[in-house]
Amino acid sequence: MDESNFVDLNTLKAAVYQAGSPEPLERFFSGGEELRTIGYLAYDAADMACAYYGIFPMHVTRGSSRKLAAQSGSTMTHPHHQGRGLFKTLAAQTFATARQSQIEFVFGFPNRNSYPGFVRSLGWEHRRTMTNYLIPVRTLPFNMARRHSSGVTAWQAKVLRKRSDVFSPTEIQAPHYSSGRGGAVRDAAYLHLRKSGLYAISGLNWACYFKIGRWMEVGDLIATSDSIDDALSELKGLAGQLGTSLISVHTAPGSHLDRLLWLRARAKTGLPYCHLSLNSPEDPDNYDFARIDYDTY
Repeated sequence: MDESNFVDLNTLKAAVYQAGSPEPLERFFSGGEELRTIGYLAYDAADMACAYYGIFPMHVTRGSSRKLAAQSGSTMTHPHHQGRGLFKTLAAQTFATARQSQIEFVFGFPNRNSYPGFVRSLGWEHRRTMTNYLIPVRTLPFNMARRHSSGVTAWQAKVLRKRSDVFSPTEIQAPHYSSGRGGAVRDAAYLHLRKSGLYAISGLNWACYFKIGRWMEVGDLIATSDSIDDALSELKGLAGQLGTSLISVHTAPGSHLDRLLWLRARAKTGLPYCHLSLNSPEDPDNYDFARIDYDTY
């Protein structure tokens, strides 16, 4: 997969999702040679793209070590070519190339539909499941009504611009890892892959990265035991201003953030954290990820 296939890739995406003009995928292939997306397209007899699978390489760190891992990314099969084993074939080729590129392991957060393909067909392991914390927010009915109006996006953007403590991040702070734990290196290449609409807000000894949709979707919340309550209070106030009645936080079980939230918010089961070791004897379960690390965020 290279620049010569971009038109075919975007055409396939339009056929699969059938919703307006899909977001161009070229940005996922501009991370430099080491972090360039690894993926393969399948073509039919008429030379039309019929399936794609790709992974996004990224650096991960644990203690003093820094390694290459990759997140499972786009999986697309044209409606006319489903059920033919194309996903399994493309994934096997992708993982073979990843091994040659010295990628230690591949990880992902498959939903209910894709879980069987990864775990049963590709041999991925699933031993940990993300925790999804839900925090209710009080907001005025007037704000909720404005949020659901046709001008909601412009109105919310205006609210965010007026907040001096809200900004578009130029870097993403590393979380507090428990002893022996690790996670994604949040460098410029990492930030480049995050989708548009990412905001940050910070206070004394805390920082939060979030997006606004149906509710406030927190990418990650970095805080201490002394600052977590102040952070949650500020987030609730902002979410209320924006007319959303819920804050959603996804974090790894047993992580620093998980321990801060488990007595402060209602928890439900999130997506499975699954992985496939390629070159590493190390257990990928030693790494903690957050919502901001999802390829769908």
